[in-house]
Amino acid sequence: MIVDRGNLDALFVGFQTALNKGIANAQSQYKTIAMIVPSGHSSETYAWLGAVPQIREWIGDRWIVKLSGTGYTVKNKDFEQTIAVDRNDIEDDAVGIYGPMFEMMGNDSETFPDTLCFGLLAAGFTTNCYDGQNFFDTDHPVGMPGLSDPVTVSNMQAGAGPAWFLLDCGKPAWSARTGRKMTTCSTTRNSSTAWMAAATSALDCGSSHS
Repeated sequence: MIVDRGNLDALFVGFQTALNKGIANAQSQYKTIAMIVPSGHSSETYAWLGAVPQIREWIGDRWIVKLSGTGYTVKNKDFEQTIAVDRNDIEDDAVGIYGPMFEMMGNDSETFPDTLCFGLLAAGFTTNCYDGQNFFDTDHPVGMPGLSDPVTVSNMQAGAGPAWFLLDCGKPAWSARTGRKMTTCSTTRNSSTAWMAAATSALDCGSSHS
């Protein structure tokens, strides 16, 4: 294959198709325990995490619960994955081996949040959440309307064996932010005048206990 702009553009279309196929066929699990919160900033501060009251029977006046003064900031991070395509493979029409690689990249971009979310689950016994205590703890302070002092609530049972988790997938255990997902292709000439065709899959995301 002649290495020119037309052939490279056609090649990148094939790479993009393979990557999109990987995205479409990916089977991620994080959405079963996480709530997706769009964000256009480098970080987000959630001041309402400890403020949502339980539904109660309406007897007498309303119990108006003010938003909690507790703030929890989630900083977004950028992640990338890049493959370089050798000029010789293009010239020798040996680019078929790259299709599965780009498809795997698409799969990785969709399932990578699983690593973040379930990693937080495992680290919940030693990682602080919005109230300054470990996500899994025996005495989370919870404010109740009409009470001068907060009550404490436990979301764990101490034990000596390996941890196991009972998840209510109807409610998100985490607030996970996903932002811009980009796939780009470029060609660059290095000092030895060889061409490198590169494709990058980038994911801008952050996650936190909520």
